[in-house]
Amino acid sequence: MLLKARWSRIAAVTAGLALGGATLGAVVATIAMVILIVVRLGITALPSASAILPFTAICTAAAGFVAFPTASWLLLRRVSIGVALAATGLCTIVGSLFGEWIDPFKPFSYTIPGLVRGAVVGFVVGVVLLRLASGQLRTTSKPHNER
Repeated sequence: MLLKARWSRIAAVTAGLALGGATLGAVVATIAMVILIVVRLGITALPSASAILPFTAICTAAAGFVAFPTASWLLLRRVSIGVALAATGLCTIVGSLFGEWIDPFKPFSYTIPGLVRGAVVGFVVGVVLLRLASGQLRTTSKPHNER
């Protein structure tokens, strides 16, 4: 009975993390695409170019549904969920814009766009930085007599 309760809690937490990741993915992609549209085409093009935003949000919500719970379980006891959402979201936006800057989108190309590759790299860098920062904070917060 106790084991069943434990697994149900794990499933509930994972489901919550997945929904948070899906929401984060949709919001982050929308922000990154709006920034990209405004920078590349100007603010006047935003109403006509915004037709791509729902498709982008759905695709990245699916990616966030899988990626964020995986990353969160790595960080769970070290970093709060709010900090993890904010940091990985910010790193994903920066990474996607940097990836688009390095390798601009080319229609009819058979490669993964720089925007997508940059977003993945940004997310992974965010998780690694959070993990490293949490390890450093933990080791420096020990009292001096516990060496």
